Amino acid sequence: MKTLVVYYSRTGNTKYVAEKIAERLAAETCEVFDKKSRKGRLGFVRGGYESIRKKLTEIEVSKTVDNHELLIIGSLVWANGITPAIRTFIHQQFIK
Repeated sequence: MKTLVVYYSRTGNTKYVAEKIAERLAAETCEVFDKKSRKGRLGFVRGGYESIRKKLTEIEVSKTVDNHELLIIGSLVWANGITPAIRTFIHQQFIK
């Protein structure tokens, strides 16, 4: 089964976990990049606010998800929800 681990990581912790999962499953990884700056306290607070409001953002992805049978999606939890970058990824891939 062709598996892809998709993740967004602000500080590198989610990236580390995603790479470990991919390694154990012999899967590929796809990083989602938020085009908005999420650095520092202001970026963190803005991200939490946008997560609460279920906002979308502009993203780039390192790999397409085509031809994968299983997707594992990793995200930080901001204000009890997923990050705007992962929400946008899911919206673009599955809701359109």
